[in-house]
Order: sequence, then C-alpha cells, then structure tokens
Amino acid sequence: MPDDDDLLHQPHDKFFKAVFSTAQVAREHIEAFLPLDVVAHLRLDEMVLDTTAYISKRFKSFQSDVVWSVPYKNGQVKVVVLYEHKTAYDRYIHLQVLRYMLEIWEYRLKKSKKDRKYKQKADAPLDIIIPVVVYQGVGGWEKIKFQDLFGVQDAEILPFLPVFDYILNQTSPESEAHLQKVNKLNAYIAYRTMRQVIEDALSFGDLVVFIEQIAEIMDNATAEDADLTSRVYTYIFGISEVDVHEVMASVHISTQQKNNAMSSLQQLYQKGEQHGIAIGKSEGIAIGEQKGIAIGEQKGASQTTKILKLYTRGFEAAAIAEKLEINLEFVNTVIAQYEAED
Repeated sequence: MPDDDDLLHQPHDKFFKAVFSTAQVAREHIEAFLPLDVVAHLRLDEMVLDTTAYISKRFKSFQSDVVWSVPYKNGQVKVVVLYEHKTAYDRYIHLQVLRYMLEIWEYRLKKSKKDRKYKQKADAPLDIIIPVVVYQGVGGWEKIKFQDLFGVQDAEILPFLPVFDYILNQTSPESEAHLQKVNKLNAYIAYRTMRQVIEDALSFGDLVVFIEQIAEIMDNATAEDADLTSRVYTYIFGISEVDVHEVMASVHISTQQKNNAMSSLQQLYQKGEQHGIAIGKSEGIAIGEQKGIAIGEQKGASQTTKILKLYTRGFEAAAIAEKLEINLEFVNTVIAQYEAED
C-alpha cells in the first residue's frame, strides 16, 4: 500500500517517486524510452533500486530523483539511470542533474576504494550515468545543450566546456500512445495519471471517465502491479475536491476494482481524519473562541480537510483563505500543524 503521508504532502513528486521506484514501471519506461542500442546491452533482470541519499543536506528538500543501477554487457560497468521529475520548465536543469552525477560518482568511487576487490586496483571505472527528465507539465520544454548556456561557441573555448546530454520525456498523449503501442501498461497508467492531474481534469465527470479507462486496462491487459492502482486512486482523490463515494458509485467497473479502490482510499480517509478532526477540535475551536469565529467541531474538521487538499495542490495560505472565505490565521495554523506532524 502507498504511504498516504507521502502522497498527501508534495503529492506530485511523491507519486512519481513511488511508482518509478517499482521495478515494473521503471523497467517498462527504460525499455520504451532509452535508445534501443543501449537497452540491448542492459541486464534489466538485475536492475537494482539505489536508495542512497546522494544529495547533500543543503539540497535535501529539493531531492525528487529515483536512481536505478543496471549491469552493462558483462557487468564490469554499471549504467545508472537517474530520474529527475519536474512539474515546471527549468532552463538550467543541467546544473541540478550534474550535481546528482557528481554526488553519485564521488560516493561510489569512495565506496569502491573500501571494497576488498578494489584494494589492488586504483583505476576502478566510473559508472555511466544516463539522466532522464520526466516533465509533468502543461507547457513546453525547450531542451538546450549544456554548452549553449555559456554564451560562447568559439572553437578555442569549446574544449573547456562540459558536455553531457539527458533524455527528456513529457507526460503527454504522444508518450502514452507509444507506451500502449509497445505494451508497457504499468508505465502507461503512471503517465496517464500524471497527465490527468497536471491538466487539472479532476471534476466529477473527468474522474468517472478516467477511472473506467484505467480499470479496463487493469482488467483486460497484462498490467501486473496491483499496488499501482492503489497509488493511482490515493493520488487522484487526495488532491481532488469531489465526493469519492459519489464518483465510485457512478463508475462502471468490476466489483474487484471497486473494492481495491475503496480499500486504498480508506487509508486516505484515516489520514484526513487524523489531521482534520484533531486540528479542527484543538485549533479551530480555540481560534474561533479567541477571534469570535463561529467554527464548531464538525465545521472545523471539514474546513481543515478542504484547506489541506488545496495546500497539497500548491495553493498558498492567502489564496486558500480567500477561496474558502475563512480566516487566514486559521489557515496558517492548520498548515503549520500539518507540516509539524509530517
């Protein structure tokens, strides 16, 4: 089951990390979007998720990557597939990716020197790193060569400029069509879900259609990771404002699929109750008494749930207060306690 705490806080990054940390989704994506002549030499049956926290403490809050290590050819060299997830265009993405690459090389080189088999070997090869940027955004992405960021193309300068490339992949209908064509259905479901969210297609009707489409794929195709649907439902409903029960009552899917969905969402409800009711009672009433705001226990809990949904979708406190027509101090208190508990 997905960690609801993770999926409610920074939901886009956390959903991406959760699904791309599963071997099935990552392998399908690698097979679909990395160059075929590279994939042909990767021993994907031996790919390993690397959970090392490479990034320094200074940048830890910005970490959203997923790292997979795959033996290359005879296994003497490893290919590291470095995933970076973005929801907004970053002209200087090379700098962030390069920071990750340096952290990986330095860490692994230091580790290899401690390894017995390298004690007599001073020339341990560096891992080959293939950066993959998955862009979950509605706008375009202008891919720029690293050398072009320096503003100089003089022949005598070029040898001193760093050169490396990255694979850019956007969650788009074109990417989804390709994944379906090559029968990579777990990766397709992940991409389809990310696009549904980023296009803000989270109304009642949108979600009914979306759930029926996803359920049909899970019922009639070869998608294997049952946990993926749990993550999908938790992600989608965690940031939507629709009534979950009404949506699920309106979709035409198998009983098993409905049971799976509601089982997943039950944990989301429990998370909301833990935050909403606890904060609603302790903070909502206290502020109401102090400021003369008529917030009872039930209303306080209900407002808190709405606040957290908007907050996890990226709304600022002032915008939430204006949208819900409630006191800004109450909004700030709810957010502060939510962050403290996380």
